[in-house]
Amino acid sequence: MLTDLPPRPRWAFRALPRIPFLRDLPVYARAALTHQAQERAFAWWQWGLLNALAPLAFAAPIAAAWWLAPSARWFVIGLAAGPIVGLVVGVWLRCAYVNPRVWQCFRGILSEHGRCPQCGYDLTGTPAAAVCPECGTAVRPDRGTRRFEEPARIDSGFELRRVAILLPCSIVGFGVLYWAVTRQPPHWVILMSSGMALVPLGYGVFHWDRRRLRKHKCLCLRCGCESRGGTICCEGCEDPSRSLPPP
Repeated sequence: MLTDLPPRPRWAFRALPRIPFLRDLPVYARAALTHQAQERAFAWWQWGLLNALAPLAFAAPIAAAWWLAPSARWFVIGLAAGPIVGLVVGVWLRCAYVNPRVWQCFRGILSEHGRCPQCGYDLTGTPAAAVCPECGTAVRPDRGTRRFEEPARIDSGFELRRVAILLPCSIVGFGVLYWAVTRQPPHWVILMSSGMALVPLGYGVFHWDRRRLRKHKCLCLRCGCESRGGTICCEGCEDPSRSLPPP
């Protein structure tokens, strides 16, 4: 288990840091590491709140202009201010809060798999090296020895289940929404709300199913780490409700 995490950047425009040697890994392994870093950075309910803040900031000026001053002039002002406020809030959250935490967790995951957290160079052949031979970054002597194959295999199974659950919910939900808006049957507002609620319901079912499978496989309930032991599976991934390690 690693004792600390790499420093967190103050500002990050990209979703992930530039890791030159990460291109040597297969696409499915990179996707698995990305998902693991995102899950370590925030819990599922935190992602829901963060993803909802920008749409709320977009809709708040429009709703305020309509309800507080129901006139065409103020409604146009609300329509003009809504996209600007939503864009500013969304960019600020991503670049100043979300992306730096994901970057930090991503570099920590690279260290757990025996890679340089800065350039991604494979350090398994140089266990006694104090610095990365490629970029000169200081590396910790307690870097991990996990393999990429296991998290990639686990993540691919979860992604298939995600598609199998969310795709039908999305198709049925948008179909019910379109039918309720275009036909407007009796109580069409309730039908429209039900159609819109199917997608969040699908996400809830998926997270419940993933948590159930992780508990069955004795994985970390938060990020799906395959090696477990002690009270936490890795730094920054504490989950007191996770399942017990296998006997």
